Amino acid sequence: MSMCNSSTANEKLIGQIIYNVKSGPVSERVSRLYNTIINNSILNSITQYEEYVKLTDDDAILHNGGSTKIVTKKYLDACKNTATALRILRQKLPVKQAKFLVSEEKNLTNDSLYHSINDFKFRCNSDFFTLFLFNK
Repeated sequence: MSMCNSSTANEKLIGQIIYNVKSGPVSERVSRLYNTIINNSILNSITQYEEYVKLTDDDAILHNGGSTKIVTKKYLDACKNTATALRILRQKLPVKQAKFLVSEEKNLTNDSLYHSINDFKFRCNSDFFTLFLFNK
């Protein structure tokens, strides 16, 4: 599994971060910063998986348009995976630096945020299957 690590994806993510941080109260800005980065980059791939289900009921087959359906399920260790992602993100973007970045809107356009996001994505991509647990 790999995350999109192109510069345009990171710039869109920074735009989303700016919007989310501005729209929340001052006391929640750091957590909004961390949550936006995780939610918009890696959350679905470490918490959910898709499984094909064979439909047997005729009404369900007619309603679905086929005899198989894709069902989204959660991994058993989804919370642990999210905690691991947050730990990695805090290593790449420490709380002290995050507080500085969210203190003013112009700080969020700083290159250090871009590089922290890039480092976070690189770390998660490089050891994806050893860092996260994928028990179904």
